Amino acid sequence: MRIALIACAVAAAACGGRAGPPEAASAETVAAGETPEYRTAADVRYYVDPVGYTDACLPGEALEMSFRCYNAGERDLAAPEVYGASRITLATASGDVLEPPTQPLGVYDGPAVIPPGGTFSSTVDVAALFGGPPLGEYVVQWEVDGGVVRHPLSVREGADYYLYRLANDLCHNAWGLHCYGEHGFMTSGLGREALAAEVDLVHGLVELLDDEREAFIEGSEDATIADYYGWRVCDFAAILLVESEGLQGKEKLRSPSPAARDQIIEELKFY
Repeated sequence: MRIALIACAVAAAACGGRAGPPEAASAETVAAGETPEYRTAADVRYYVDPVGYTDACLPGEALEMSFRCYNAGERDLAAPEVYGASRITLATASGDVLEPPTQPLGVYDGPAVIPPGGTFSSTVDVAALFGGPPLGEYVVQWEVDGGVVRHPLSVREGADYYLYRLANDLCHNAWGLHCYGEHGFMTSGLGREALAAEVDLVHGLVELLDDEREAFIEGSEDATIADYYGWRVCDFAAILLVESEGLQGKEKLRSPSPAARDQIIEELKFY
């Protein structure tokens, strides 16, 4: 289990060459009916976010999450009091609440004070913390200062894993698809892994052909290329579909024009 304690200043995350989605947007990745943060009366804000842009992992695989406390108030916070006594639990789909053998945030060794505008965060491998939970849907719960903030954790395998990540990753760097228009093939990443795994992706990929959300790419050159092509989730789904099934349309799917790619995508919807 990897636990890293990091003191950091608040900064906007760059994603796809632009400022990333605002923190409130993470509500989409929180269990239904939950809020993406917990705030105290003193405007102390707590967040749980995946470190690697995904809240899904394969069985036995690491899944790191950041447990972050942000001082949005006007006074210094006594950090050990607002952060160190927190508690992490894991809720199962059946309603059970699992407690880890040890509480990694219980022994606080960060700064004594978190100033206004300051952040303190801890990175925890939550999959390892709970002994590598079996396949299923879970909610990581961070109980803090009289409240709780939650974030889902999904343990999947096979096609379910790749399709979930394609639809839900906050950034798509891990797919190795962002330069597809430049090179016309996938040299690494989850795209290559999904094809090599020889799992049945067809039905799920066809369903994602209607998903026109932007597929964010983080970085400098990679993000610039992604912005030029205007990649969307449906583009990546189409690329994987033609690659896995040996279909025609590769050249048009490499076009920098979304309208040109849409011609092939519409045809693939009937596959």
